Amino acid sequence: MEVSLENSSQLSQVESEDDEDYLYNKETDESTPLASRRSKNCCGITPWLFITTSVCIYGSSFQFGYNIAVVNTPEKVIRHYFTSRNVTMTDFIWSAAVSITPIGGLIGAMVGPVLADMFGRKSTLLWNNVIVIIGCIFVFLSHTVTSTGLLIIGRFIIGINNGIDTVVVPMFLSEISPTHLRGAVGTLNQFGIVFGMLVANILGLHQVLGTSTGWPYVMSFSVVPAVIQFIILPCCPSSPRYLLIKLNKESLARQELRKLQGTYNLEQVINEMKVEKVKESKEGTITILQLLKTKSLRFPLFLSVLLQISQQFSGINSVMYYSTSTFRRAGISDPDVATCGTSIVSILMVGISVFLVERLGRRTLMLTGLAGMFFSYGLITIGYALEDEHDDLKYVAVVCTFLVLSFFQIGPGPIPWFMMAELFSQGPRPAATSIAGSANWLSSFIIAITFPSIQDALFPYVFIVYMVFIIILWALIYVFVPETKGKTFEQISRELRRKLKHSINNEHNDIDEN
Repeated sequence: MEVSLENSSQLSQVESEDDEDYLYNKETDESTPLASRRSKNCCGITPWLFITTSVCIYGSSFQFGYNIAVVNTPEKVIRHYFTSRNVTMTDFIWSAAVSITPIGGLIGAMVGPVLADMFGRKSTLLWNNVIVIIGCIFVFLSHTVTSTGLLIIGRFIIGINNGIDTVVVPMFLSEISPTHLRGAVGTLNQFGIVFGMLVANILGLHQVLGTSTGWPYVMSFSVVPAVIQFIILPCCPSSPRYLLIKLNKESLARQELRKLQGTYNLEQVINEMKVEKVKESKEGTITILQLLKTKSLRFPLFLSVLLQISQQFSGINSVMYYSTSTFRRAGISDPDVATCGTSIVSILMVGISVFLVERLGRRTLMLTGLAGMFFSYGLITIGYALEDEHDDLKYVAVVCTFLVLSFFQIGPGPIPWFMMAELFSQGPRPAATSIAGSANWLSSFIIAITFPSIQDALFPYVFIVYMVFIIILWALIYVFVPETKGKTFEQISRELRRKLKHSINNEHNDIDEN
């Protein structure tokens, strides 16, 4: 009886929320004829939206991608630099310098949304540049004074910066973008990441800066985009949603919204924010503990964590780990140069994803990307297993490496980051992105720690493990994740409440039958 009363209370709460939104949603729902006519005349990209997005991507997303890849190409040079000067550089110390970054990222992902809620999205990104500059100074000094300890500390500090970027950038981009461009703008976050990886791979080549004197400049190059963003970002508009909903500055929010999205549909967007503000004022600031206790928010939180985990457990990092040896087996004389080719392919595929995400939808691209990775892994496994008997199969592994990267950049790469922000209203969004972003970094750390053991135990069948993960993740996404293409934050929230209401009804009926 107590369970039944609890379910009835939750159901009444969901129905009450739906009733409050009925009039608003009737006017703004994109399925209505009025909304359909409006959608055909949606505003394009305004100059300020272009500038703000570009500065955000180059100054933040770029840094994240750059610092992921920067340790790969000059690894041998860096390790030789220390050992040649009688400084201990064991496999453990190098692993610490590499794996310490995800730990810093985990911390950054936890505190980033809290800072963004306290000081604003733009201010958080702005002062986050100070963190990465400090980290780069430590890394550069590790070369000057020949200290592996400074290298590890610097990489840890840079990881904190990256963690903050990964959760605040998608939040900021989703809040400054018009509904019909939110997916495309959100996907550009991934474009900045893979572009950063490409630049890191190029600068790390021995023909460029991957030398005993050049590697500190490669490892601390993040200072450049940090300084550029620190100069330009203050001139860019702030998040209108944050200004109106959190700070109650409607006049300033209207001004910033006009800069970012033009005058088209201005009042409708403002009214949507006001509806969200009313809800946010009733809910108050949602802490992580409150988020976990609120049943109506657990489902979107589950979806956010699911999407973030699927990105890492798709096995993309293992493919990048094997790429150099795969290219070497195929007879490529300089596999580091070929690795730059993988980054170029990634950029091209993200560019395609930008155009597809608002046409085919997030859910479709996510499922397509995971399915493509599954079949590509199968072919790579066959290529590795039979390459001694059939020499030509080594080329199959090369082709499939590019296929895996292509499918990843279509869906699992860009989509989890901005869908994480789409699934929540203003109140619970910081706490939710903190949990989901932390899940991503924790998953990355788990993969980094366990992969060498999996490699030693299962090669050449190591990718079968990730194929199993993909099957499970694909099925969960297919069943639970809704399509958010072309929907406002309020419409997404309403659809999730309906799913919860349906779930509560089913649970209530099951209890009555028993």
